[in-house]
Amino acid sequence: MKVDDFYFSVRGEKIKLTYLSSYDVSNRITILFFHSNGFSAQTYQKLLDKFIKNNFNTFALNFVGHNGSENYFLISDWFLFSDQILQFLNFIKEKFNIKHFHLVGHSLGGATSLLAGYFNQEDIVSITTWDPVVLTPFFSFFLYFFDPPLAKQAEKRRDHFKSLEIIKRSYRMYDSFKYWDEEIFDDYLKSCFYFDQNSQTYRLCLPKEIEAKIFRSLKFGNWKYYKKIFVPIYVISAKQSKVVPKRACKLLTKNHKLSRYEILDASHFFPMELPNLTAQKTIDFIVKIQSLLNV
Repeated sequence: MKVDDFYFSVRGEKIKLTYLSSYDVSNRITILFFHSNGFSAQTYQKLLDKFIKNNFNTFALNFVGHNGSENYFLISDWFLFSDQILQFLNFIKEKFNIKHFHLVGHSLGGATSLLAGYFNQEDIVSITTWDPVVLTPFFSFFLYFFDPPLAKQAEKRRDHFKSLEIIKRSYRMYDSFKYWDEEIFDDYLKSCFYFDQNSQTYRLCLPKEIEAKIFRSLKFGNWKYYKKIFVPIYVISAKQSKVVPKRACKLLTKNHKLSRYEILDASHFFPMELPNLTAQKTIDFIVKIQSLLNV
């Protein structure tokens, strides 16, 4: 896929973001993809390749601070990320003269795709979310009082290593990474770490303090937007998920007759563990929506 730049406007600043693209004027379906916190668009290359092979125009953004995109430290809520999605959509719409989009996102990318879906229900045909970090209206209320466990986990992460091979051996010991597809894990290593000349070590592209700050910026109140999305939504969750309970899946998919949810026997990282299955389920849903809505 081609790597290019896009400038995101926020509080009077222009922040350079990178994105991957594959476009063919003959393709009728266009996907905008958004990654999880602490990862990158390139991490999901194996899934993106499957979209491309099915003749989907595919564009994948790297959020601020991730893999070549410039850092931005004033993170107060997740509208910072839904704004990136909305501006990116308008940028792609104008550059390629595309009228309709299917959003696909994992975790942070899934939750903020939903927020974007509330604000633009004209251009967005459907939203597919892979285990979006939405909690439930009830449990999200407790974000006022408790530090998110994901933020604590991010802060404890070791962020510098002598070699990529050491990173691989170390990370593969943890359940979060143990069952990943080998190709995807290698793409993660290549795109989410860089070699620091000063320390002579490999370091995380996104500082762990920023990753933690992003998790802490998840606010109570987003559900008032989720409940007012009227485009088809496909939620794929996991039995081991701690971020989108079954009740949340039901709430997210109740507004449109073509919406649906599915719970896989897997972890939060099922796109990395089961890339072919995840991509194919997403493709089948989008093709069905495209056909039934005739867009």
